[in-house]
Amino acid sequence: MAKHKTEPASVARYVTADDAEVVARMIRQRWASAAPAEKLPTTETLLERIGNVPEYSFASFDANGEARAALFLMGVSREAMSESRSWSEICDDGTAASHIPNSRYLFGMSLTSVDWQASERLFAFVRSELLRRGFREIFLGSPVSGLKKWMVQNPHESVDTYVHSQLELKGKKLPLDPLLQVYYRLGFREIVRVTPRYFPYESSLDYGVIIRTTNPAWFLSPLFQVFPRAVLSRLHHVR
Repeated sequence: MAKHKTEPASVARYVTADDAEVVARMIRQRWASAAPAEKLPTTETLLERIGNVPEYSFASFDANGEARAALFLMGVSREAMSESRSWSEICDDGTAASHIPNSRYLFGMSLTSVDWQASERLFAFVRSELLRRGFREIFLGSPVSGLKKWMVQNPHESVDTYVHSQLELKGKKLPLDPLLQVYYRLGFREIVRVTPRYFPYESSLDYGVIIRTTNPAWFLSPLFQVFPRAVLSRLHHVR
């Protein structure tokens, strides 16, 4: 009787300069059909980004060393995130040149996954690391990938209506937009604002949505520093 091979679990860790090529390749392949090539990172771009935010560069890798998910954060001011700004303005075209070290407010300039389990494992690792540092809020900018199609079907409705629309799935209310659903499951449940001309993404009509997750226990970071990482990683799960 033939035995089925099981896929090895991915491993989440910090990204180093040696990983830049494989991470850039994964990101470019994932978004190749959705975003302009000039907005997708090259190996050189990632090397600059990793150099600016080594402490906020994370990824999951499979047993062959291929990247399966990646997240890059940078320190920002809360005031800056309350303004209507494009992705390029917030994160310096993806280089994080204006990163604010030791800020308790973070912006996720890039989140990419080709494997849901790898992204969950990545978020478990990231949250355990950030809880130890006392982060207060993390912001993400998400395209709304179903917007263009929805606006064709609902030409008299507003973008805000779509962004705040929900559907019920297995007894749970989730955002209508597929990408917002993914981030909702990862804990990003608060919509801060809708931003036009956020990022050139055709199916999103270039709109972006700034979403946020908060850490009400940020002041307990000294305590979290003595917790085993394995315990902290289990605190991230959101369903």
